[in-house]
Order: sequence, then C-alpha cells, then structure tokens
Amino acid sequence: MPAPHSPEFRRRALDLVAQGEPVARTARELGMSESCLRNWMKRDAIDSGAKPGLTTDERKELVEARRRIRVAVARFRGVRLGQLLYAGDSVAGAEWQERGWSKASDIRSTLFEAAAAAASRLDLRDRRHAEPDE
Repeated sequence: MPAPHSPEFRRRALDLVAQGEPVARTARELGMSESCLRNWMKRDAIDSGAKPGLTTDERKELVEARRRIRVAVARFRGVRLGQLLYAGDSVAGAEWQERGWSKASDIRSTLFEAAAAAASRLDLRDRRHAEPDE
C-alpha cells in the first residue's frame, strides 16, 4: 500500500481540479491514480456539504462508537482484549459460531501474530486492563 499523502498535497490536488484542470492529467502529473483523486473529490464534496453523506468527522465518530459498543459487549460478557483479538469472531451474537478454528492452525497462528502486533502498539495507561477511558 502506498504511503498516505499529506493534507497539503491533497488540498493542492483538489484545488487544481477545482480550478478546471482535468482529473486524469492532474492525477498523472501528481503521480497518483485517477481513482484516488476522484475518491478525494467525493470525500471533499461530502465534507463541504455539497453532496449528501457522512462527513469525515461523522465517520470517525461512528467508528469510535462501534468500537465502544464492542468493548461494552465484551465487558458485559467478561471477554478480555486478548480474547477479542485472537478470536477473529464477533462477541455480539447469542452463540459463538464455530468456523473451523480448531483445524485451521496456520490461520490461527497468523491471526494470533497480527493480534499480538496490534496489542503491542496499543497505548494503554494501565497495561493490566484494555478498557477505554470513560
């Protein structure tokens, strides 16, 4: 995956298109894909209110709300962070649906390594618990 562009770069690209530069040429000259630039244009139109949809800030709030819901459900069910990361399944359902995890050791191993890497990057004030500040 390519490195993300700076907000200044994004703004410059959007301004060029807004000034009438063709999208394809602008993207080519800036060394990016046309589809990426069109996605930025769509996001900018939504964020500015020109098009309907969830703004970037609203999307961030929604992601955070969903995360908090998952944590609340996990707390209610007594599930720890490590179990959430390792399980690779939803804790929201009434029953855990077996998906062959006991037989898929290579997948479980890869998932565990990814979970461990993600957990090691968490910035937790109290490393004994993985609960967000309320």
